[in-house]
Amino acid sequence: MSKIGQIVLDEWLKTQKLRPYIELDEFVIMPNHFHGIIVIKDNDFDLKNCRDAVHRVSTTNRFGPLKPKSLSSIINTFKGAVSRNCHKNDLDFLWQDNYYEHIIKNDEDYARIKGYIANNPVNWQFDKNNPKNLNK
Repeated sequence: MSKIGQIVLDEWLKTQKLRPYIELDEFVIMPNHFHGIIVIKDNDFDLKNCRDAVHRVSTTNRFGPLKPKSLSSIINTFKGAVSRNCHKNDLDFLWQDNYYEHIIKNDEDYARIKGYIANNPVNWQFDKNNPKNLNK
């Protein structure tokens, strides 16, 4: 794992220690991206009224303060900690402004997403962003 990957791992594991209202589930650190499942335990979220799609969500607070205990707030803080640690260690690193979220609604959805995350390293060899594939 690279130095940046180690910082991502350390900050990801710290996320649950700092927030007792969440659980971290399956995750993987890839050379150019990260996947993870977060379970927010202490939340009044109404699952029946959520949108049924993968969303591109901003981790900036352009529209006002982020709601405490929200996924946006958790990801914003995680990404900020990784960035600060990388810059402190003179590592060239920059996150994308956004992230993708998907609300897991049932066991089948959970199994599919968990499998996707677990198999991501195997599929890296075919990824269009893999440097080995850029000239193909």
